[in-house]
Amino acid sequence: MRDQLQNTMRAFEMTLFALKSGGPAPINLDMTRLRETPPASTPEISKQLELVVTTWGPFKKSMSDLIRSNGSDVQIESRIAQGQQFV
Repeated sequence: MRDQLQNTMRAFEMTLFALKSGGPAPINLDMTRLRETPPASTPEISKQLELVVTTWGPFKKSMSDLIRSNGSDVQIESRIAQGQQFV
């Protein structure tokens, strides 16, 4: 489960940055198949993707902390489950 979650996080992050700036994006969670993605086509799309990047950073940290704690950090687990803001 741990490896699956980490792979999903990596695939999400790689896809996010590919959508924002262009580049390869995985088309499967094993990341064995990639597709070249063009960068955001308008300033508005780029701005929205930047908001996702800003939210992703703290969320990724919380998820990584939870993974490192083997799910024993109840405070982080509670914040994630409640969908609290990470920015």
